Amino acid sequence: MTEHEVDIITISQEDGGEEDFEVVTYFENPSTGIKYVFLVPTSASEEEEQDVYPFRYSENGDDLVLSPVEDDAEWEMLEEVLQTLLDAEEI
Repeated sequence: MTEHEVDIITISQEDGGEEDFEVVTYFENPSTGIKYVFLVPTSASEEEEQDVYPFRYSENGDDLVLSPVEDDAEWEMLEEVLQTLLDAEEI
């Protein structure tokens, strides 16, 4: 992926609507092999603080199958990963 390409993932909402999210980064936990993707809504402006949403994912052909992160320990680990990546300016 070049610097100017942006991966966009469209997520269907419970109300039937759809929302586009930009991929911030992908991460695979080396201990468990679980794959994660961090997303931000494309509707967020550059100036405002952006919420980052982590999801587990698996690949089904060319499609990503997203699963919510529901475990508190997993959330904490992902927050640390995201902060480490931000501190290292890798994202």
